[in-house]
Amino acid sequence: MQKMSLTSDKLAIGLSMGCAFHCLSGPLLITFLSGITLTNVAHELIHILLILIIIPISFFAMIIGYRKHQKLSSIYLVFWGFFFLILATLLEEYKVGTLEEKIPSLIGSLFLILGHFWNSRLINKQSNYISNNHY
Repeated sequence: MQKMSLTSDKLAIGLSMGCAFHCLSGPLLITFLSGITLTNVAHELIHILLILIIIPISFFAMIIGYRKHQKLSSIYLVFWGFFFLILATLLEEYKVGTLEEKIPSLIGSLFLILGHFWNSRLINKQSNYISNNHY
């Protein structure tokens, strides 16, 4: 079960990094590839799909991690990550502005990365404690 949680954490970290990369590289790619543009619908769909993929993976990793280490700190970080990603999606939906959408998206991705990193650290710390004390 520990291995599945660590794999889920790594997958969620990778997806969150992909989200941040998408956010940062989007304007650069549009500039360099001006002949190939994504429509706004496709751009919004990417964010919604990423969120729909990240949320169940994150919940799975957090539930398994919490059962192992009994600490809420990583769950709080992931919660704030979701909050900022959903806020970014809503801002995008209401056409508030590119910068106003990207900042919460990057903050949310950072919170998710930190939350999953911290979750995996807590799991490893708990496993080392158990193996060193021969439980």
